[in-house]
Amino acid sequence: MSLAEGAVATIGKFEGLHRGHQALIGEAQARALELGLPSMIITFDPHPAEALKGAPYKALFSKAEREALFGQTGIDILASIPFSREFASLPPEAFEKLLFVDLNCRALVVGRNFSYGKGRSGTAETLLEAGKAFDATVSIFGSVFEGEKRISSSLIREAIAANDFKIAEKLMGRPYFISGTIAHGKELGRTIGFPTMNILPAPDKLLPENGVYATKTLYQGEVYCSMTNVGRNPTVGGSGTTVETYLLGFDKCVYGENAQVSFVERLRDETKFQSVDSLRLQLEKDSLAMRRIFGLENE
Repeated sequence: MSLAEGAVATIGKFEGLHRGHQALIGEAQARALELGLPSMIITFDPHPAEALKGAPYKALFSKAEREALFGQTGIDILASIPFSREFASLPPEAFEKLLFVDLNCRALVVGRNFSYGKGRSGTAETLLEAGKAFDATVSIFGSVFEGEKRISSSLIREAIAANDFKIAEKLMGRPYFISGTIAHGKELGRTIGFPTMNILPAPDKLLPENGVYATKTLYQGEVYCSMTNVGRNPTVGGSGTTVETYLLGFDKCVYGENAQVSFVERLRDETKFQSVDSLRLQLEKDSLAMRRIFGLENE
């Protein structure tokens, strides 16, 4: 879509695409509709924290997951700005030129805490003044709260670290999930009555702590009650972290396809069992606990 006539944009990292982000994007879309211009999200790649610290950053949603979520917003244009130390050191005026000249933003909607430029010296208020110089309008959008707490990606990360997936879902307006391609695993589960999908999460994905969880798995448009192990499979000498999901009523060979696992409740820690039989008995207990959570204990 052309930017010749300009666009109405909102800008940010949008790591969790939470309810605050959704409100910000919705405001930009409403403004774009009023002005008859395309709506645009401006974001950064890689995550600024990764570029500035020089170390991998694990995000609430991976790059691929975020792009899929951006697509679901109905936004017209997604502009991803390469982020680096050099970019972060630019003076605020250079960033303003990028927005109002290079990207032709005729209107911007930003959060009250938005900052930009070297030393984060640019603020929402200075951007508002810069917009006037470029004959563009800048709207400062207030924060969205859950109770007395401002909704933020940091708050969501804290909820996931505490295994409080209900709170995380409330803050995001969607469940916390892991999506990825289904790969070949050791296939031990199939031999003991618990066939699993081995899902490969993206390297930049924040995972919950190792353990077993009650989950819901979306595969080809259908949702299955499931239980998921995140960890290293110590009983069978696993090494790297895997995400293995057992779906109730499902036993198909689906290697190479995609699935999405949403987390509901933690069941237990990951444990190294003395034998495969001990593991099978524990999985039977886990399955019963998962069924109870979903009200399926009599099925």
